[in-house]
Amino acid sequence: MGEFTVLKMLANFLVLIECERAQILLSSPEAPTTFRKVYDLEENDLLKEDFECLETPFENRFPINSAITGLVAALGETVNIGDISSDQRFDHNLDDDAHFEHRSLLCMPIKDSDNKLIGVVSLINKKTGLFTSNDESFVEAFGIFCGISLANVSNYEQVKAAEARKQVALDIMTYHASSSAEEAKFLNRLAIPSALSLQLQSFSFTDVELEDIDTLTASIRMFHDLNLTKRFNLDHSTMCRWILTVRKINRPEVLYHNWRHAFNVAQVMFSSLVNSGWWEGLGPITCLGLLVACLCHDLDHRGTNNSYQMATNSPLAKLYSTSTLERHHLNQALIILNLDGNRIFDSLTPDEYTEVLSVIEEAILATDLSLHFAHLGRLKNLSKEVQEALTGQTRKVSIAMAALMTASDLGATTKPWNIQRKIAGMVAEEFWTRVILKRLNFLHPLYP
Repeated sequence: MGEFTVLKMLANFLVLIECERAQILLSSPEAPTTFRKVYDLEENDLLKEDFECLETPFENRFPINSAITGLVAALGETVNIGDISSDQRFDHNLDDDAHFEHRSLLCMPIKDSDNKLIGVVSLINKKTGLFTSNDESFVEAFGIFCGISLANVSNYEQVKAAEARKQVALDIMTYHASSSAEEAKFLNRLAIPSALSLQLQSFSFTDVELEDIDTLTASIRMFHDLNLTKRFNLDHSTMCRWILTVRKINRPEVLYHNWRHAFNVAQVMFSSLVNSGWWEGLGPITCLGLLVACLCHDLDHRGTNNSYQMATNSPLAKLYSTSTLERHHLNQALIILNLDGNRIFDSLTPDEYTEVLSVIEEAILATDLSLHFAHLGRLKNLSKEVQEALTGQTRKVSIAMAALMTASDLGATTKPWNIQRKIAGMVAEEFWTRVILKRLNFLHPLYP
């Protein structure tokens, strides 16, 4: 696209200025007097039968007067030579070509909208007389347009390149992060235990005696018992693969904020919905979104917090200026939900799909504890109101969702003391690891 733009510029210069040759020399961003590309066109090219089919200009066919183009690039000034034969700045060795004689020259800078030099245009041999001040004015005005066009093309190509890099990264993540079809087939064949046998409805539930595979089947059981699998016709094999991928994305080396934490948060949410009876008032879409949000709310957690991300000016902090980690977790959740074999929402209607994603977004962002006190004030006010059904009460549902997410996220404090003590130890160790990382990062910064 950039070369086609240059071709059109060169053709316009030849026709409108009425000269025999035109060159555009694009400067290197680091050194303006160093030209990374030199494009050219001459009037005879316009007469060729295949010119209209041409998509790129020619390159490096004609000699370059380095002294003049370098001067224009360095100073950003115009050089207009009416009689080359009497000008010492012109390199007369360039006239060794017996088929072409240099008579006059107009060389001017090309700048972008920020007045930054991006190249030089060199026009050779005005066909009628000399290059005039009107020619200079036109080239200057048209040069600004050319500069903006080239800058826009460059920006567009950078965006396209970034998009391609993102797609490559997504493909790599899909390959490495997504669970395998074989794992999903194995999980698909396992029986799903009852909630009663696992005590999933109990606030004193612990996962101490459960293997990882048991936590996966227990997670699927929660969707069944809230009637979500049947209500939305969720495909069981897809659910199996999605659950496995969610577990895989949670970093096992992180002491506390890992898959086990995500599973326990989902269990507290499940027991809260069932024991309170709110699952009926909130409705199936909200319950589906809440359960998915609980399992995904700490995806790809690095064992640090938002303060650490901001203090170290991490790449995540550059992406998300508020609720940094929560927005990253949300982004990872949405990516997984769009991976092949992991699209558990494919059976939802467009309206249901939009609504459940909205619930997931609101729920995951609500786990940012810095927002909790704003939610707490609204929750206290809600508790003073006359109790009535939540159905159709958008404001009340939003408050209840935020409260449920915070309660579930901190649900470890409701467990038996021996479990609480173990969890507190993991949280403390994760905290001190973060402190050490922060100190090391300030001694030897990782990011500029």
